[in-house]
Amino acid sequence: MSIHVLIAKYYFKTHEMFLERVYRRFLKPGQVFIDVGANCGYWSAFAADPVGVTGQVHMFEPVDRHFANLVEFSRLNTSYTLIPHRTAVGAESGVAEMDVVKADSNNFDNYMVNTGSNSLLAGFLSNDSLTVKQEVPVVTLDQYIVAAAIDVSTIGLIKIDVEGFESFVLKGMPELLSRAPRIPLLIEVVTAPERNEVLEGKLVIAFLQGFGYECLDSTTMKPMDPSRMGLEENIVCI
Repeated sequence: MSIHVLIAKYYFKTHEMFLERVYRRFLKPGQVFIDVGANCGYWSAFAADPVGVTGQVHMFEPVDRHFANLVEFSRLNTSYTLIPHRTAVGAESGVAEMDVVKADSNNFDNYMVNTGSNSLLAGFLSNDSLTVKQEVPVVTLDQYIVAAAIDVSTIGLIKIDVEGFESFVLKGMPELLSRAPRIPLLIEVVTAPERNEVLEGKLVIAFLQGFGYECLDSTTMKPMDPSRMGLEENIVCI
């Protein structure tokens, strides 16, 4: 029960392979990668290669068992600057209640359950029998950048994968979104307004367009059609 059945795709490097070119395109040696919703650290580990030992990887993951993976990843790769934070990212700093998928055998051996689908959005996970409540610290990305004294011009890519909470993360980073030139973003956007009115992909795109961003389909790198967004879409915003 030490590893979820779906994690095998990470081991065999078959997880969302189409996104690898996005990381290779935007991340260069010496740059900063910010991973919001790092989960077990797959994309942070991938990003460490292009930014190299002169770059930095900042990882945000509030779920204890996943955060432990990030800490171990950092411990085993001391030549890289890998900075894990056991905190969520949102529209304002504080403490919030998160729905966390239980770490038990019923979930770990179940292909229908994704133990990474932990969310701060109330009701995002509909099966209460599979989840527990956990209070987690929350920080805004704008505040973190100032506190960590990160040179914004060195940020090569910000990845956001927060299971329906992406609109709140974006609302907490207006200073970063207002930067010129724009900082590239890779965001998993959930569209399911019947579940919650904030789960509306076209509103996320409209919000980003208000800052001058162009939102692209990560599979084709062509402009995203907001009217044709599926349940989960990875969009590249430049």
